[in-house]
Amino acid sequence: MPRSPTLETRPWELAQRMLQNGAALRPLALVPLGLGMAIYHWAAGLGWAVSFIVIAGAMLAPAIHHVLHRFRVETKDDRGSRP
Repeated sequence: MPRSPTLETRPWELAQRMLQNGAALRPLALVPLGLGMAIYHWAAGLGWAVSFIVIAGAMLAPAIHHVLHRFRVETKDDRGSRP
């Protein structure tokens, strides 16, 4: 499949289109984030800032896990288990 000349010659236009199309998805990310923050704030008695940090960490954990696997980061326990 041939590549679109727009992708190769005008990357800023591609980035602009991605941001515009991504704007429609922001509520899908912000509503659960706000709901999770509110639950942690009221149910656990945490402050708003701490609630945000907890939710952000929960959302970033899969990405951080992938990066650690990608670069094969090992712990002391992992080194002894390999043949």
